[in-house]
Amino acid sequence: MQQPIYPVIGPAPIMPQPAPQFAPPYGQVVLGANQPSDQQKVAATDAKPAEVVPSPKIPEVLSIPVSEETSTDESSASHGGEETDWDKADGIVGKIATFIHDHYYIVMMIYAVLVLFMVGFVMMAKPDEKCLPGASSNQMQVCEQSEHDWELSFREASKRKDAISYSRMESFETFQTLVSEVMPGAADEEDEPRTEVSDLMNLRFLFSHEDLEANKDSSIFTPKKVKAMCELEALMTSHPFYKHFCLRDDAGECAPQKFSISAKFYDADQMDPASGGCAELSAQELEEKADLLLADVDTNSFFFPIDATDGGFINTTRSILQLGAPLAGFADADDRFNEQIDRYAFLFAGSKCGPWPAECEDLCAAEKEYCEGSGIAEGTEVVGVEQLLFDRFSLEGFPASGQYEGAFTSPYAGANPVVELPEGNMAVGFWSIPLQQEEFVRVVNGDLNFAVFSIFVVGCYIWFHTGTAFFAAMSMMQIVLSLPVGFFFYYNIFQVRYYASVNILAIYLALGIGADSVFVLSDCWNQSRAKPHIKTIKGRLNYSISRTVTSCFNTTLTTVMSFVSTAMTPVVPIHCFAAFASLVLCVNYVFVCLISPTILLIHHIHFSDLGGCCCYCSKGSQGTCGPTGRCGAKEPRTKEVLTEQREKDWCFKMWYPRCFGKEEEGVTRLPSASAEDEQAQVNKLTYSEKFFNRRFAAIMTTKYGGHKLGAYACILCCFAYAIGMATQAFRLTPPTSEEEWFPKSHMFNAELMERMNENWKGSTDNSYMRLAFVFGIDSMDRSPHNRLFPAHDRGFVVYDPSFDITKESSQEFFISMCEDLEVAPCDVEACQPAGTLVRPSSEDDSKVVCVVRALRDHYRETTDETASVIPEDEFVTNALDFFASGDAAEQGARMMKYMPTLGISGSTLEDIKISWVAITVRLSAVLPMTNKMSHSLYDFIEGMTQEYVEKAPAEMKSLFQSDTMSSGQGWTWMDVEDALVQNLITGFTICFPVAFVVLMFATGNVVIAVFATCSIAFIVAGVLGAAKAYYAWDLGIAESIAGVIVIGFSVDYTVHLGHMYKEGSGSRDDKTRHALTYMGTTVIGGGLTTMCAGLVLFLCTLTFFTKMAVLLVWTIILSIMYALLFFMPLCAVFGPEGSFGEVPTIGQLVQKLIGLCSKDKEAQPAVA
Repeated sequence: MQQPIYPVIGPAPIMPQPAPQFAPPYGQVVLGANQPSDQQKVAATDAKPAEVVPSPKIPEVLSIPVSEETSTDESSASHGGEETDWDKADGIVGKIATFIHDHYYIVMMIYAVLVLFMVGFVMMAKPDEKCLPGASSNQMQVCEQSEHDWELSFREASKRKDAISYSRMESFETFQTLVSEVMPGAADEEDEPRTEVSDLMNLRFLFSHEDLEANKDSSIFTPKKVKAMCELEALMTSHPFYKHFCLRDDAGECAPQKFSISAKFYDADQMDPASGGCAELSAQELEEKADLLLADVDTNSFFFPIDATDGGFINTTRSILQLGAPLAGFADADDRFNEQIDRYAFLFAGSKCGPWPAECEDLCAAEKEYCEGSGIAEGTEVVGVEQLLFDRFSLEGFPASGQYEGAFTSPYAGANPVVELPEGNMAVGFWSIPLQQEEFVRVVNGDLNFAVFSIFVVGCYIWFHTGTAFFAAMSMMQIVLSLPVGFFFYYNIFQVRYYASVNILAIYLALGIGADSVFVLSDCWNQSRAKPHIKTIKGRLNYSISRTVTSCFNTTLTTVMSFVSTAMTPVVPIHCFAAFASLVLCVNYVFVCLISPTILLIHHIHFSDLGGCCCYCSKGSQGTCGPTGRCGAKEPRTKEVLTEQREKDWCFKMWYPRCFGKEEEGVTRLPSASAEDEQAQVNKLTYSEKFFNRRFAAIMTTKYGGHKLGAYACILCCFAYAIGMATQAFRLTPPTSEEEWFPKSHMFNAELMERMNENWKGSTDNSYMRLAFVFGIDSMDRSPHNRLFPAHDRGFVVYDPSFDITKESSQEFFISMCEDLEVAPCDVEACQPAGTLVRPSSEDDSKVVCVVRALRDHYRETTDETASVIPEDEFVTNALDFFASGDAAEQGARMMKYMPTLGISGSTLEDIKISWVAITVRLSAVLPMTNKMSHSLYDFIEGMTQEYVEKAPAEMKSLFQSDTMSSGQGWTWMDVEDALVQNLITGFTICFPVAFVVLMFATGNVVIAVFATCSIAFIVAGVLGAAKAYYAWDLGIAESIAGVIVIGFSVDYTVHLGHMYKEGSGSRDDKTRHALTYMGTTVIGGGLTTMCAGLVLFLCTLTFFTKMAVLLVWTIILSIMYALLFFMPLCAVFGPEGSFGEVPTIGQLVQKLIGLCSKDKEAQPAVA
């Protein structure tokens, strides 16, 4: 028979009796009001019924679950028809409990050795070279980030983009090697190219009146404000490193800044304050130059807001200071992209010039070159542009300096840069990708510090909940250690060598779920004191471990499966985060089943009554501090076995020999507790358990007019709310704008980005999307690529052997396609308002880069012929002559414009051939675009490309289109957004069926599993609906990750209650009260700890973390709400009784399997 939940206080009916017309308040059961059944009388023949003596501390009317000793026949049958003997400790879990009970110090030593080995190995072992190049120790570090981390490398968009980039590099290397005889300076042309504008490297300014509303009708162009604009821009253009990164003109000097507002008022040689530049203009001079600017809005459209008119005035303007690309030593802007980014950082972040090591290569050599080339003395610190801006506006973070500068408070947090002027202040905003990247590093490092604070907060709550600092501290250490131990398996056993910043979120998951598991164990241990038939510490330990193993297995399995489904995403950072989180939770489960009981037992032996402390007396002690100087026992019923346990404990004797002797003298051994005095054990319930038993359960079970109105009201309210939130959740779509990474209080907020990029009459060239139509490349072979190393071994280009651009038909088709693209209409949203595919431009040749047309024109010029195409046998020689003609500046200009569109291969000059060609265009579409706009534009261009493929001659059939933007833009990012949505759908498709199956076999009842699965579905709908309804969020990175994680978290509390409902006996009212009494407090405690960990995330700066905090808190709130106010009312009204809906549990299936194996082994004949 299953154990009684409460001590037997009075007889109770086997079957639930009809509710009286006037039910007692709160569903209370009047003691002694019902007579025992015949079955109970038979069961009681061997023992005299205990006389009920009401305790003054126990009311005579007490709400209790029906005792399992007086349960139904079905309940007895389900448990083998006899009481579970926890003291006997049978079965696998019993053997584990026995071993822990007998050898708890050995268990701790084994745990310590294994954990120290794994943690030490992680800290000391060398990381993978592809993850952290040059690192010699500490595997648990975030891998070196690359532009390919979030890219879906095996999708067609990524392969096409890489094919273009790799083929360009191969062609450039071939050209450099083979044409030195034709162009003597060509091989050295890469030393200082920088003749094309970098799409990513620039510095942007936004200038406006501080009080824009009050000054909306006044011009921003005043002498003092124009002077201030010039001085701010000069912080970069006058920087000593600027000449190593500027855009070069034909003479090799820094070209004038085309999109600088200061350049409209000052000549290039008048913009250096150090040499007297940026002088304040006279009113007349300023007016003349302002009139020239304002007279032609179309030409100067970049500087004008969209509502500006010819001859009018503007109250807001902007500047972009562009840098050149590629840097010296690189083939193009995509060549070794990360290395180029690191070099640009010297301009923005600064450098300490030397001393240089003896072996100074790569980045060190570049830094040395910049310092020496700028005439900077060795040992001199060069302040970067960012710090110069900080100093100009007195922006300071906390700490203000040092290695962790701005880690807790960024200089940009709450920043509102203003130039104070007598005529009215000027507000300034500035931004660049290098500045944002530097801020990311600064902010992420600061946000990770709050993980330590969350550990402290959760530890304090565990202390409060369990009442013991020792157990709380050891539990927190165990939870924290699950991270490096999980990492040991993740990195070294399963060989997943990618570790991203998002993996840090695992600490919050471990804290929430780990604390929940600790509460289950702690509460089971405390509840075991009220079990009259458990007479030994081993029995209590067996009971606690058994309940914890079962309950936490169910929650851990469902949570892990939610992460497993998330791990199926092709987005590498999310995939690796899910895999890492799964392993951490598995390790945490093993720890809570094996190590936490050991810690609990050691605490019980040494500190449960503070008998090990001779000079301190517990307030909770029931004894007094007598002459022996020791405290009385807090647990009188277990004092005898506790003393016997201490007699066997060598550590207790060693550390407390004097106390132990006093204890032996002062203790009178108590007889074992029996069922006759167990009524007093009701006081062992905590206040919260009494609340759930007497008050909360009554709301669910009390009938009014024959109906459980409280339960019905809870069900209907929760159902209505879920339906409302589900309608909102279905409105979630991929982001309609760029992902916001910083809050509104941060200077790099969404408002600044919107003001800088939107509602202007014109944009820079690099604001428009670049596209290439490529001939001659079949595909990108990814066979060498491991997606867990996104930036390494990305494959090789496969060329089309049938491609031949030298054929006359191929040339004619290519040129005609160029002409078509120049005037091609486009009616999709992304092309508006232009209405054309290619960006309208005053320079016709900049619309479409058509290399074959340029080669044909060169052929006409050099041969004085008017041929429509180049003769086939002269095509290659004409191409070489095209790039070799003119002076060095003209050669360089042609190479930078046309070499990215022409592929050359061969080992000698004699066998050179054209391996591929491309047409590049600037589309009329401005970045960034919404996912919907990207798809419509992609489909339009893809359809157009397929039409050209059908018309192309046989030698030109290998045609595809691809954007040539960075991986975080264009078609590759469109794929990532699609993958995030698909990941959520896949997660739901997998998680809900898995959760149902796990719940069914975990609880052993189909009905409970259905109720629990519905609860989980409503929780998910509530969380995602809240994201849309309350915050107007889209389905971005944080939302897609949280969407599946929610399933794992929401399952926990429902599973705990469902499992405890099944363990109860009697009527559904009794089962409901039993579940609420013994698991309600655990659910609240687990929810509060997870919420505490989530609340700490609100202190972070990155919106990704604060979004996760919001979603995590909503998940916990709704999980507790639907577990207590939907799932339990469902059980109270419709919950299964008897054997209805029962299926074998996981434990029963395992036991049956073990039994079959044992029988098979016994049946095998003996071998002679």
